[in-house]
Amino acid sequence: MNKRKVFKLLYGKVLGCFEVKNLLKLLALICAIGFLMATVMPVNVYGQARRKSFAMCVVNAKVIGVGQEVLVLVGMAFPTAYPQIGWEGLMLYVERPDGKTEVLGPFQTDTTGCTGVTYRPTMVGKYYFQTYFPEQVVKVTTAGIPAGTILEESWSEKVELIVQEEPIQYYPGFPLPQEFWTRPINTQLREWASIAGNWLGPMPNLFNPYTWAPESPHVLWVKPLITGGLVGQPYDYYGFHTGDAYEGLMMTRASPVIINGILYFNLYPANYHVQTLIAVDLRTGQEIWRRNGTRVSVGQILSYNTRNQMGCHAYLWEVVGTTWRAYHPFTGAWMYTMTNVPARFVFGAFAADTMFGPNGEILTYLINTTAGWLALWNSTAIPALFGGQDYANRYLWEQWRPWGKTVDARGPCPVTPETPVGISGISWNVSIPRGLPGTIQAVLKDRIIGASITPDIVRMWAISIEPGRRGQLIFNTTWTPPEPGQMRLSWVGADHEAGVFVIRIQEARCYYGFSIDTGARVWGPTDPEGQLNIWVGTVPRIAYGKLFSAGYDGVLYCYDLKTGKRLWTYEAEDKYHEILWSYNWPIHIGAIADRKIYVYHMEHSANEPKPRGAPLICVDVDTGEEVWKISFRETYWGSDPAVADGILVIFNTYDNSIYAFGKGPTTTSVTVQNDVIPLGSTVLIKGTVMDISPGTTDYRVSLRFPNGVPALADECMSGWMEHVYMQFPRPSDAKGVWVSFDVIDPNGEWIHVGGTHTDDSGMFAIPWKPPKEGLWTIVITFPGTKSYWPSYARTTILVEPAPVPITIPTPASPEQVTTIQSTLESLQPTITTLIALVVISIILGIANLAMYIKRK
Repeated sequence: MNKRKVFKLLYGKVLGCFEVKNLLKLLALICAIGFLMATVMPVNVYGQARRKSFAMCVVNAKVIGVGQEVLVLVGMAFPTAYPQIGWEGLMLYVERPDGKTEVLGPFQTDTTGCTGVTYRPTMVGKYYFQTYFPEQVVKVTTAGIPAGTILEESWSEKVELIVQEEPIQYYPGFPLPQEFWTRPINTQLREWASIAGNWLGPMPNLFNPYTWAPESPHVLWVKPLITGGLVGQPYDYYGFHTGDAYEGLMMTRASPVIINGILYFNLYPANYHVQTLIAVDLRTGQEIWRRNGTRVSVGQILSYNTRNQMGCHAYLWEVVGTTWRAYHPFTGAWMYTMTNVPARFVFGAFAADTMFGPNGEILTYLINTTAGWLALWNSTAIPALFGGQDYANRYLWEQWRPWGKTVDARGPCPVTPETPVGISGISWNVSIPRGLPGTIQAVLKDRIIGASITPDIVRMWAISIEPGRRGQLIFNTTWTPPEPGQMRLSWVGADHEAGVFVIRIQEARCYYGFSIDTGARVWGPTDPEGQLNIWVGTVPRIAYGKLFSAGYDGVLYCYDLKTGKRLWTYEAEDKYHEILWSYNWPIHIGAIADRKIYVYHMEHSANEPKPRGAPLICVDVDTGEEVWKISFRETYWGSDPAVADGILVIFNTYDNSIYAFGKGPTTTSVTVQNDVIPLGSTVLIKGTVMDISPGTTDYRVSLRFPNGVPALADECMSGWMEHVYMQFPRPSDAKGVWVSFDVIDPNGEWIHVGGTHTDDSGMFAIPWKPPKEGLWTIVITFPGTKSYWPSYARTTILVEPAPVPITIPTPASPEQVTTIQSTLESLQPTITTLIALVVISIILGIANLAMYIKRK
């Protein structure tokens, strides 16, 4: 029976079943169809065509040293098509110099048809690599090859690798910047990543471990934010309102955001009827763009890496309740919106249960201690933000495509390994012991620590979030503080490396440390701090394995986090007694970076006129020594500082302006009065070293310094910056910087001659006598300081041969004249006789000549 007759028979039978509506017969007929298809149709519906395969093997080096690693590409020339995720069972054969063969594998490729294998040779000689591709079936049509085709086994060509004793050189890398540098950073400068950390707003403990930080109070630029400074009479000595309290300026109880060298902040307080988000260049203060009707709450840099997308995406987030709106950081354009977001903010920072994940994703741990469950919400586990929501289509599923969308961050979605409960954002959900007291206080890399803290008792617990142990209880314990019920207690923080979390007793002004493994007390109490630290202004921070504490008593305390030992203190003394209730300036921790901690004076709602001389102070975290200090007053309700790219950005309520502190660029000049001189002459070399930071071009500065702002020494920088940018009197101790003097002789040899200091106008002068003829190059170098980046300048002079001396007869001395006169007098008779004879001879000669003429 041929195929056409079979299908005709079956078609008629099916129609007959529908005509009599006999469902049982229809089911039987379907079974018959299956049987006939199996017996009448060919067994291989795809035809089982066979085709050659082409195994591949490539080694990423021809020569390498013993023990160095090579990458071997193992694969086959044809790709696969999803859902066939790759070829299987590939083997790598390695023939070693000792005659033995290593067999590595089996390996599975990705959809490109290839994968990578690392290999580290152990002996000198020649190695040979070869890939074996086993016979297998094409499951999904790919590269024009029909599904079902059998790809035959194949062997790649052998690839030789020469291994020598000497290691080969890898890419040499680049040094960290030695001059003023900018963004964007070329991605080939990989070493710069260690100093290029951004500031995303809610930085844990106000700590940026990936940046340099200012070592001097040098100002790069100043930008007025709103009307500020002294009002003038008839308003006595009052200044304009600073936002304290409760309308915080620039940011509201939060830090600004710095991403890729751009600073983002808000023009108006959060409770104003109008809002504007502003972006300025971090290095110049120049405005790049502004967006009305919008605020910035937090920044994000998301590293998103799939087979077709690799790289980081940056966003600015405006958070209003549970609605998050993302904006493009380079243009301010709206990108996408998430609603129903569980992530929480407290005073402009993430709550304890919310943080950035390892790839920059926003994570929030959701807990219900009564019902006994713990879940993780992940901002990148929302299928509506992908290229497609069909998990089987991995190409679309793996594409990050959020732009232009508004999505429910906890809406229903497909059940997949990445969204196992069918709720957007929920990456996992586990059971935990019921009835744990309190709520989440800290999330460390492998555990959550929670607590219920009251004046009577502290109930503490920890739950593992480590894969394979999620939800398991680590400890659940209690601690009774001294004098239960008499004092207030608060959570401070936790540190995984130190293995400690810390609790503060407010009225006792002390700290206690507890183990993150058992909850047991490991140290404490610390010695009491000053009495004024009873107030709420004391906000401790943790960094570098240390606990830092500062508050209204005006002392910065540093404790060893493992032992609780007080390591050092720094006192912010108010030597002119401007503060009415203390002899110190109440201080607050602003930022920590580059093993420096920045503290400043602020007050909840300062009286007018404001106290004078408030400090911004930089302190060494290891020694407690003051690095620098400048007159400055921050805000309580407004913006915290931010530090990135070696620049500290901070708001000054003395004039309601934003200041950027950091190393400034300089320019060095050099001139000579005569550039062509004879050998043996002295040339006067003159020049200047000037500060060319962006702030020096502001009219408020340039009109006062028409000849430019000189670069001065670090030790007088505080007074100098107060003079340049705050109009304080010129400091009496102002002094210049050192410049080095070198020359290049006519033979091209570099010679160090010496150096000198500039004066307080930035000028220097050096006299110098070239030792030989020829064309000389004069090089003046300012090597840089903590305040300034280096600069240099060159000029040339031509030294010509010295002129040939003209011999001038020496006049006779009086004695010589007398001697000559005496000699002449003694010879006078002889001279007279000789003259007479000459005259007679002439007369006789003339007479003889006349007689001769007559005879003719």
